[in-house]
Amino acid sequence: MTYVIGAIVGIAFGALVAFLKNIFIWKKYGEFDPSDGGDPAKASDIYIRSMVSFAVNVATLLVVFLLREKLPFSFVACIIGTAAALATLNRIFARRQIKSDPDQVGDGKK
Repeated sequence: MTYVIGAIVGIAFGALVAFLKNIFIWKKYGEFDPSDGGDPAKASDIYIRSMVSFAVNVATLLVVFLLREKLPFSFVACIIGTAAALATLNRIFARRQIKSDPDQVGDGKK
């Protein structure tokens, strides 16, 4: 039972961090509208956002790792659940953002 609780807590923690990361890091990039006259996102902006996103992922897993002795449930299940939620929800948020505005995607199809 401790494995199940650890996995649920890990998934919830990873989902919370992924949701907040999507709001604070990637939401502004997704709301760019060229008709407003604003500057398009530069490649350096995307690289910086990606590095910050990676650092947040590492920090999230580090928090779980540092709390491993204090967790009353399985650390392994918790860290695997956290990593799975971070990876999965980042993909889901990215796909949702692409579906909401397919013209922003630079895949060469127009």
